[in-house]
Amino acid sequence: MLKVSKNSSRSLNVNGENLARFEVKDLQNLENQLQAGVTRVRARKMQLLMEQVENFRKRELLLLQESELLKSKLLEASSTQAGSVTTTKTTSQDIQDISSVKAGSRKPPAFTQENESIISVAETTLQLACPRM
Repeated sequence: MLKVSKNSSRSLNVNGENLARFEVKDLQNLENQLQAGVTRVRARKMQLLMEQVENFRKRELLLLQESELLKSKLLEASSTQAGSVTTTKTTSQDIQDISSVKAGSRKPPAFTQENESIISVAETTLQLACPRM
């Protein structure tokens, strides 16, 4: 019971209440204890803030790396798509040549099954290709 009463009294002292019975020396002692406590609280707060800043920096680096990776993938996809467009143009020329062969204007040097599969792929590519604006 005495411990509870002492803790309750101490809590009131920390809150600045029930100080009438204290002498100057007791008040200075309480003030020093409070300042030490505030210093510890501020140090802990600063530590937590610094850890949070460090975590944000690490996250920033990860996001920058992810951004660079996505940019490189985008460039790779763009260059692959540009390569497909070039291939489509070449294939279109091949299709024109093949169309003239089918029309009977000329015959290919060696018309094989491989050429026929190229024709099929080329025609499909031509049908799927969209004009660029």
